[in-house]
Amino acid sequence: MILEHPDWDPLIAALAAQPASPFRSAIAPELARAVLAAPAALALWIATREPQLAAADRLRLLVIGAETVDAPDAGRWYALLPQLAGAAFELETTLVGDALDLDFRSAAADCAPSRPARLLRMPLDEFLRTHDAGDYDLAAVFHPGMQKNRGWLTDGSLARIVAAGTVLVGSSYEPEEAQVDAWVIACHGYAVAGDPLLNPFYLDLGDQRNQVQWGRALWKFARQVPAPERAPDQERLDALDLLSRMVMHSMLETDWPSFAPGARLELKSSTGTRLALIHVFDRCCADPATGTLYRLGDRGELATIGALDTGELASYPEGGRKLERALWAARIKADRLLPEGARVREAGYGADRAAAMLADLRARARRMFQGSAAT
Repeated sequence: MILEHPDWDPLIAALAAQPASPFRSAIAPELARAVLAAPAALALWIATREPQLAAADRLRLLVIGAETVDAPDAGRWYALLPQLAGAAFELETTLVGDALDLDFRSAAADCAPSRPARLLRMPLDEFLRTHDAGDYDLAAVFHPGMQKNRGWLTDGSLARIVAAGTVLVGSSYEPEEAQVDAWVIACHGYAVAGDPLLNPFYLDLGDQRNQVQWGRALWKFARQVPAPERAPDQERLDALDLLSRMVMHSMLETDWPSFAPGARLELKSSTGTRLALIHVFDRCCADPATGTLYRLGDRGELATIGALDTGELASYPEGGRKLERALWAARIKADRLLPEGARVREAGYGADRAAAMLADLRARARRMFQGSAAT
């Protein structure tokens, strides 16, 4: 079913047409999308990337770090996973997370399938002290935010899941964030298998300023774990942290958003002259031919503000990914565009704002589950 429909509306309509479907009741579309977001994402992954799981008689699912969006109504909506994936397996679902809300109910709770998941409010490492990682066929970690939440990578929890042969799937808000997660994972000796899968059945948590798509980019851990003595690549992790601070500075103290950090631009004058530039940050650009740094004004005028040296210019990752170009731009911004003593250089810069943004995002997610439903 998940492959037969391009987006939410026809999928929900198809579900509603099934006998005894919970969606035969008057569940508002926004609410229906909310309760289906997690099982629909996993159904799409199974149908597209892991069809052998759909052919099994039984599927043992472990949802790691479960909180609210992936755990409404005691996890009962996961019971629709076999139907969505076009499978007949018996599903056994376990939700584990130290922030798991055991009492989180949606407005559609009375319409949910009757069988709940097994709910365990505890950290993953504690869970694995008494449970075998190999007891699960599929594990999912929705939006782990690996850059900030590296404990699962360093305490060996995810290594045990991967080493046991369990398919371990993650999600990110967008492909660019998936690159960040993959970067952090690689810095700790793990790897991502293949390219992200773009999921049309995401949950839109954005506002007028920001695009936030829960479950948009799905990806998988490769069958690779770090050696026990391997230390994380701190230099590469520090580069990523620097990029985060530079982005936060732009959000808080400049006319954000602007062009993507490290992106190639071409400006055209009124006389037809073209100039190829590299956007650094905050409408400041570098001429790749000369190294000259310019600031781009509101009317397209260029003001010279400095120059890059030969090494800085040569280090631009011409064939690199978007993330690698952004990391280069963050270093140039930190070295060339910030005044001495700027607070943004501090490791904890923007932490309060980031926490407030996360709290707001979680509040918006909760509100989606409180839409109307008639029983």
